[in-house]
Amino acid sequence: MEAHQEHTGKGVRASRIRITLSPYSIEHNAKERSNEQSGNHHKINYVEFTSTDLEPSKRFYGKVFGWSFQDWGPHYVSFSGALAGIDGGFRRGSRHEESVHSAPLIVLYSDNLKATQEAIEAAGGTIVVPTFEFPGERRFHFADGAGNILGVWSN
Repeated sequence: MEAHQEHTGKGVRASRIRITLSPYSIEHNAKERSNEQSGNHHKINYVEFTSTDLEPSKRFYGKVFGWSFQDWGPHYVSFSGALAGIDGGFRRGSRHEESVHSAPLIVLYSDNLKATQEAIEAAGGTIVVPTFEFPGERRFHFADGAGNILGVWSN
């Protein structure tokens, strides 16, 4: 089941930042993530793409680049950085979504999610999706003031 949430930030129209979240979105395999993350603090370590149909995306990237995938239900599939160079995934989405909803989402890791959020806000960024939890982890999305929306996650 896909949950729909609308979030607004200062100076940002609600229709522009509606983010569709899936309970399978950015599920990280606990075994793969059991290593110490502190060396990844504030580094990009996940990218999330949108796909209208996950099976053809899996076939395409598997055939062309040799990626393998893990299914997390009907709305999400992940791939490993061991083959792709960075961990990531595909979420099911519509081709007709605004580009802000279907553009790749770059996700950074933080050792201290609250401190990172405070730093973003102090620098003029806007939290567009408040912190939410998914199995064993938490994440929020922010706008940088230059038209980009990124995510930050932590254990």
